Amino acid sequence: MGLRRVAGIGVVLTLGIGGSAVELLADTATLVLPASRPQIKDALAGLRLYPLISGYRGRPSADLDVTLDAIEMLGHFVLQTPQIGELEINPLLLTETQAFIADAVLGTH
Repeated sequence: MGLRRVAGIGVVLTLGIGGSAVELLADTATLVLPASRPQIKDALAGLRLYPLISGYRGRPSADLDVTLDAIEMLGHFVLQTPQIGELEINPLLLTETQAFIADAVLGTH
């Protein structure tokens, strides 16, 4: 996930698979914040990678509420901190009970 402050628009949230696969698969969703929880959930559900979150091929699904909580908290953090120009989380690791930030890049104005 990435959060970026865009002049004239505000904070933009991009969700998708990370790394070079994002370019190969072109599987992202973008929302202008603030966005409602249902809008974020719909954006995730619209991604081709969503089955990896919801339990692909019998694997355990990630906790969707925890995932949405993490996305909302990070979005709120950027909205409330005007010094942040961008925050990129790659990857946001999801388990059956938790969401972990494995790596992040924070850019300021």
